[in-house]
Amino acid sequence: MARLTVEIRTPTSADGRYLIEHLRAADRDEMLATLGDADPYAAIDWILGASSHAWAAVSNDTLLMVGGLVPISTLLGGSAAQPWMMGTTHLEARKGALMKVAVRYLGVMRGHYDHLTNYVDARNTTSIRWLKRLGFTVHPQTEPFGPYRMPFHHFEMTS
Repeated sequence: MARLTVEIRTPTSADGRYLIEHLRAADRDEMLATLGDADPYAAIDWILGASSHAWAAVSNDTLLMVGGLVPISTLLGGSAAQPWMMGTTHLEARKGALMKVAVRYLGVMRGHYDHLTNYVDARNTTSIRWLKRLGFTVHPQTEPFGPYRMPFHHFEMTS
C-alpha cells in the first residue's frame, strides 16, 4: 500500500472555491451555523485575506483542507489569533496523514501567537476530538454562537 504524503502550500482563491463545494458535512453545518445566510464564497475569500498565515493540505493533487490564523487584538498585551480549519470530503479517507502535519504547524502557530482561541460547533464531534488530540482545551460548557445562537464550545491554547 502506498504511503500517503501531504504537501502544504499557500491556498489560492480556487482552493477556497473548491473547499466550499466539497466541504465535509460537519464543516458545512458549522459554517452555516456561523454565517447564517452570508455568501460562503465571500466568507472564504474574507478569511483567507484576514489570515496572517494560511495553509492548504494537498495529497495526490487533491485538496484535503484549508486552515489558518486570524489575528485578534488583546487588551492584556501578548498576541492572540483564531485558528480555523475546514476539510473537504477527501479528508475523511486520509485523516492519519494530516495529524503529523498538524502537529508541525501547531508549533508554527504557537511560535507566532501566545494565545490561540476560537469556537467549535458542539455537533462537530470529529473536530472536537481532533482539537483535544492536538492539545487544545475544549471547554465543556457550550455558548450560543452565530446568528442562530447554536451551541458552540470555546477552545483555546496558551503558550
